[in-house]
Amino acid sequence: MRIPKQVKLLGLTYDVSILAPKDWTYSDTEECVGVFIPHLRKICLLYNPDKPALEHTYLHELVHAILHCMGRDELYKDEAFVDLFAGLLHQSLTG
Repeated sequence: MRIPKQVKLLGLTYDVSILAPKDWTYSDTEECVGVFIPHLRKICLLYNPDKPALEHTYLHELVHAILHCMGRDELYKDEAFVDLFAGLLHQSLTG
């Protein structure tokens, strides 16, 4: 699966960046490997060869973006729902 450099939702363009660990400034927690920043229309992903789930992380952040665009705040904030949805989407796209 190819991770795009940009994605369009509701006519707005969202940039997608893959960052090296030295450039990652979004979280100090080891679990955080991606972030969606609504006001910047940006998805940032942490490239880490020790954690090769970059595609799943991209889809996880994309689901956050889609739910945000839909105004579904209760689901947007539900990490378990977002992660399950992203996992199922990843499975359906990659077989």
